[in-house]
Amino acid sequence: MPDVSPADAHGDTPTESGSAAPATSPATAVSALPADARAAAPIASAQVDVSPAEAPAPPAAALGDAPAHTHDTPVHTHDTPAHLHDTPAHPHDPAHDPVRDTPRERPVIGFLTDFGLDGPAAICRGVMLGIVRDAQIVDISHTVRKFAIGDGAYLLRAAVPWLPVGVHVAVVDPGVGTGRRPVAIRTARGDVLVGPDNGLLLPAAERLGGVVEARQITNPEWILPETSATFHGRDVFAPVAARLATGAPFEAVGEPIDPASLVRLDLPDATTEPGRLSTGVTYVDSFGNLRLAGGLADLEAALGDIEPGTGLILELGGPGSGGRRWEHLRWRRTFGEASAGELLAYEDSAGNLAVAVSNGDAAARLGVGTGAPIGIRRA
Repeated sequence: MPDVSPADAHGDTPTESGSAAPATSPATAVSALPADARAAAPIASAQVDVSPAEAPAPPAAALGDAPAHTHDTPVHTHDTPAHLHDTPAHPHDPAHDPVRDTPRERPVIGFLTDFGLDGPAAICRGVMLGIVRDAQIVDISHTVRKFAIGDGAYLLRAAVPWLPVGVHVAVVDPGVGTGRRPVAIRTARGDVLVGPDNGLLLPAAERLGGVVEARQITNPEWILPETSATFHGRDVFAPVAARLATGAPFEAVGEPIDPASLVRLDLPDATTEPGRLSTGVTYVDSFGNLRLAGGLADLEAALGDIEPGTGLILELGGPGSGGRRWEHLRWRRTFGEASAGELLAYEDSAGNLAVAVSNGDAAARLGVGTGAPIGIRRA
């Protein structure tokens, strides 16, 4: 729950003459209304907890009997001792501990899997919340294509720069229960990535500034007492991510490993040559858009300046793919610049090249998927 501070005290309201207007109780205000309005006016219940600032002013004689600063209840205490408020009543009070008195930010855990929308993802969330109850778990995706490590790596890499610094656990793990290592990776930005060492985590780590330290998960105190051979998301990765989110030291994860030994995926890359850009499909999104390796700078390095409407030729296929074929398309800045059904190339929101069909599905139309080689040249 958010830490709600006591309501600010309101002093008397000055009148135009400069004197303070007398406080008016709810009952007095109602009695001053016309008879028909009094019947409809709500009367404050005697059970209402009225703060000292809202209470009716005491009689003048009472004010004269006691110093003006001593109300029945001291303003700075309310029902809670002053030193427990976010800001102590006396900033120089030696009892004030800035670490103790400053609320801890709720930890963030990013979460990505290929588990789907049935039970496993919720079970993992339950394990994490059982360890760190106030965690903010951000579900990046649980509909990653089954066993598609490259798709998971693409989505994780695309998402983590937009998340607050935190712990991010990813599970696309066709090798669960085998000799593949369970790992945690500390990055230069300060995030920690947790998951299988199968190439899923490394692109995201590089997007976060690179690997600072990597450790194999070997601490038996940090995983569930009974560990299955088929559900490491629940038994290993979720509890480790949650313990790290509590602020536990990274060194407690387990034995250090050489970052150079982390598994790296063989992903498409962009290479330029005069008059041609060689690239490949890194991901097919839910609209059927083809996300490609490289950006507009790579395309212009190969083809020169590109403006909206520039004609391009897409080369599809390669050795062993059943032959080459070519598709004509134009460079567009937005989908709305193209007519419905038009094939277009554009720069996506992450700064990468992409191919789409306006109001359509480019992957289905072109018959290509993740990993397909593509060439682009000027028409």
